[in-house]
Amino acid sequence: MSDAAEATVRRPLVTEVEEYSSLVRALKTEHTLDLAAHLLEHFHEETKPTAQLHNRDQWTRWPLPDAPLADWDLEDEIRAIVRHWLLEKRDLEKNLDLDDAEEDYVEDLVDHLMPILLNFLERILTLVHAHVFPRPPCLQDRINPLNWRDLANILASPAAEDLVDAQMLKSYVDRMEALLGSENRELQEPCPRRAIDRRDMLDQRRTRRQDLYNCLMFSLFSR
Repeated sequence: MSDAAEATVRRPLVTEVEEYSSLVRALKTEHTLDLAAHLLEHFHEETKPTAQLHNRDQWTRWPLPDAPLADWDLEDEIRAIVRHWLLEKRDLEKNLDLDDAEEDYVEDLVDHLMPILLNFLERILTLVHAHVFPRPPCLQDRINPLNWRDLANILASPAAEDLVDAQMLKSYVDRMEALLGSENRELQEPCPRRAIDRRDMLDQRRTRRQDLYNCLMFSLFSR
């Protein structure tokens, strides 16, 4: 058995991890399955109106699968990436700890990067959300969330050509296919590689058209 085959995650294990993530989310949901909170709720609550209160549905489907809340936020992750990048630029003989000036540089760089990255992430999530068709509230739990192939197809569309590089998408598809493998289904899903190839073809045609336009404009004004 090859190393690639051994590294592939089996489908039952993927399903089990997804179900475990949904369970973790349910356990972390506020006012859910917390016995102590429900027992003490009567003593801490103030007088409420007698009108019947409707509980909001806490299981609204987000387009992406459920995942447990991470213990770090985006700013912490960007700070770790910047610090790792600075350490890679050093020689091996030097100390692996950053001095005060470098730590200040890291904080300044993170402060400048965060607004850009937040805007970038917001545009990607908005694009993903736009690919989920509207449905009534009674059907919100009947639609399966998007998987990594759907996400790759969305990011390979012309609407995301200014957000994600084609080479980055190819690397993402290669890593996910090596990790999760291909799924055996009667109805084949759209192939992300075909979407990336169509995007490359579209970029090449635009480049040729722009070159032809520049050549014609140069010949026109050179007379």
